[in-house]
Amino acid sequence: MLVEDDSDDRDLFCLIVHDISSAIECIQFSNGKDALDYLAITEKIPEIIFTDLDMHIVSGEEFIIELKKDKKTKDIPIYAYTTPFMFEHAREVTKSSVAGCVYKTSNFHDLEHNLNEALQKHYSLTKELK
Repeated sequence: MLVEDDSDDRDLFCLIVHDISSAIECIQFSNGKDALDYLAITEKIPEIIFTDLDMHIVSGEEFIIELKKDKKTKDIPIYAYTTPFMFEHAREVTKSSVAGCVYKTSNFHDLEHNLNEALQKHYSLTKELK
């Protein structure tokens, strides 16, 4: 699952994820409120969540706090998908609540490598990832 308010960033992210493995369904939301609403009603919980920290309506930090409070979602690995500046200035509770950070970059191959590492670490697939 990706929660990101920039549509270009969402498109690039899901394109790379699909390139890594077509077996991964990339569910995306443009804000934390819609993602939280979805998670409250769905039975299909994502295996991993990536979230931007700088979003409107519900910030990425608020989104992470809400996920960690809910017994249904508290154990899902969460990655900040943001800029180095935003992560550096995030609250300590946010930094300690995430499994890691995948930095937004204009270098396609760097982003693909970083996403692949995060997915390899946490995503359980029957076939190997790229």
